[in-house]
Amino acid sequence: MSSPSRPVIVTRVPETMNGRGARAFYKGISAVFSSDRPQIVFDMCRTKHVDSVGISVFVQCIRQAMRHDGDIRLAGVLPQIAVIFELTRIGRLFETYESSTAAAKSFSGFLPNALSTFHPHPARAMVTTREAAIEDSLPSASAAINFEACARNL
Repeated sequence: MSSPSRPVIVTRVPETMNGRGARAFYKGISAVFSSDRPQIVFDMCRTKHVDSVGISVFVQCIRQAMRHDGDIRLAGVLPQIAVIFELTRIGRLFETYESSTAAAKSFSGFLPNALSTFHPHPARAMVTTREAAIEDSLPSASAAINFEACARNL
């Protein structure tokens, strides 16, 4: 007997993920994180600017999703945003897809019980590695990166 599939939430990330906009985005999506094993796709096809507040919001989102055994996938990340994600090392926290449809479909291939049935050790290593990556990706107060300058150098 197959279990009913959980819904995949697709949400469009604003064009500018900075300050007030990033906090408003988090406030709007935060209710989704309280569900059991949330499956979320951030459609970033229109996102052209991300600053340190936006980076912090993405890190907070993945933390919240993981606390509830969920995940977030990114779709349509523009090249200038991909560079920022690479520089800040948060790109390794997310699987990235060309379209939101492909990202949403990718959740259907994941079997949540597969990790806990037979191989607990590799599953724990994967979680530990990802948690360490989240900690490494947190912006520090001393690390000031001019994101606009990085994007202009593309």
